[in-house]
Amino acid sequence: LFATETFSIGLNMPAKTVVFTAIRKYDGETTRLLSGSEYIQMSGRAGRRGLDARGLTILMLEEQLEPEDATRMLKGVADPLRSSFHLGYNMLLNLLRAEEADPEYVISRSLAQFQADAALPDNEVKLKALLDERKKLSLGKIEDQVQMYARLRRTLNTLAGEKRAAMFAPKYAKKFCAPGRLIRIWGTEADLRYGWGVVIKLNRNGISGAVAGSSDNKHERMTVDVLLLCVPDSDKDGQIARPAGESGGQWLVVSCSLRIIDQLGAIVMHLPRDLRNAEARQLAGENIAKAVGSPKFSAIDPIADMEVHHDKKDFLKLLARIELVEKTLAESEITKRYSADEIDEAVAKYELMSELDKKIFALRKEVRIGKGIILKHELRQMKRVLQRLGFTNEQNIVQLKGRVAAEVNTADELVLTELMLQRSFNDMRPEVLVAVLSCFVFDEKLDETQVASMSGELKRAFEMVERAARLVGEASFECKQILDVDEYVKTFNPGAMNVIHKWCCGQSFEAVCASTTMFEGSIIRVMRRLEELLRQLGTATKSIGNTELHAHFEAGIACLKRGVAFQSSLYL
Repeated sequence: LFATETFSIGLNMPAKTVVFTAIRKYDGETTRLLSGSEYIQMSGRAGRRGLDARGLTILMLEEQLEPEDATRMLKGVADPLRSSFHLGYNMLLNLLRAEEADPEYVISRSLAQFQADAALPDNEVKLKALLDERKKLSLGKIEDQVQMYARLRRTLNTLAGEKRAAMFAPKYAKKFCAPGRLIRIWGTEADLRYGWGVVIKLNRNGISGAVAGSSDNKHERMTVDVLLLCVPDSDKDGQIARPAGESGGQWLVVSCSLRIIDQLGAIVMHLPRDLRNAEARQLAGENIAKAVGSPKFSAIDPIADMEVHHDKKDFLKLLARIELVEKTLAESEITKRYSADEIDEAVAKYELMSELDKKIFALRKEVRIGKGIILKHELRQMKRVLQRLGFTNEQNIVQLKGRVAAEVNTADELVLTELMLQRSFNDMRPEVLVAVLSCFVFDEKLDETQVASMSGELKRAFEMVERAARLVGEASFECKQILDVDEYVKTFNPGAMNVIHKWCCGQSFEAVCASTTMFEGSIIRVMRRLEELLRQLGTATKSIGNTELHAHFEAGIACLKRGVAFQSSLYL
């Protein structure tokens, strides 16, 4: 039986042997090693009670595991229980509706407040130590200039990443990353700055080993093997070879992510048949150096040569922005007055100061929670937002809007209520209504191609959501909540609108899946969450006596809930 870690939650299906095909997992933010409690829970499935004296656990290791990491995973303690208590508008409105309920009392008796109280002495000591450490760091009069320079460098790295993503997308890599092509590998981190090399092979289906530039060792769909100048013997034990820099080194073959390709040369050189021999690699390396040092050497132009036509206007704007940032960096006072080494030292010091400032900010927040200040402050701000938008009156008595929002806990209740009472949903066809509601439950990466291909009707519906979201965001900001209005509006993701609209219009699940890059499981998850949201909105409309809108939501459920997506089991 092949299963995900969900199988380890305690289903009554023990096995004699458990095999881990990987020791890393993606937790929604990053790919990391399994924690001690996760390993214990999964490996605990091994061994059938009454049949086996012991269970067997097998780890399939594709990378070197450090002793301390192995100890933490195999003999680690259970993860500490942390409260995820969050006072949302739905909870607050329901507390305000109940006569005997007091929101401040609920906060004071929560596990989050209890843990903050217990951690207060330690947090105060840690805060004092961080503040003392921060006082020792200073850049003097040039701090503002270094801050601006560091931010520009970060912006340049981000823009360069966007440029590489457009230039070296798989469809272009297949065409231009042919064996023998000169290629420059240059990542944003120092340990990924290899310089010029030559393409040995393009791995169209990715590889399972270590890949330079891969995000947290996540499996790459396409990689390129490149002959690069590296630190001698730094590729032993399956490790990624380190760049040699200017000190000279040994020519080694490194598997690289497409993310760290910086440039492609116009030259395609002849390669020896067998590069397993160190002498053959050295000879090829000397030819690379000669080719790059030649006056006739040039890099491929992304527009003229590679014909990067996808969103050509946007790509040209991106190139213009990169040129502007590079020019601003070159003309800055820091660049004119200090050497490159001095600038790097100052930027590193600023980054350290920035990191300390973030830790101090987070710790101060924990201390304020422990003192019972911040949650009460947030409560006052939330009450002001509700009053400003008309969900409650000045005496905190719940009004019509508040009664509607109190029934919705699956998505942003404030924006949904604004849309409902503005009659934005009334004139939409059920298929469009369900599609636009997907913006509230879809939380994966936005696919720009899906948005660009949306019909005018869907785009107009999404614009209504954006207007309502901006209204709520601006009201929250005016009530002193820490909120970036533009970022708040971007949380409403239209990436699944096309998919859901096609499904509601009667297309088959196979056809819907063929039209998108979304995984099948993600599509079904969005559909299931949409059904729950539609039922909550139907209940909300019944509570205020709006039978017309209630029928509209019921029609949406009827066109959504069908076929394989809502089967109780795929085996039935």
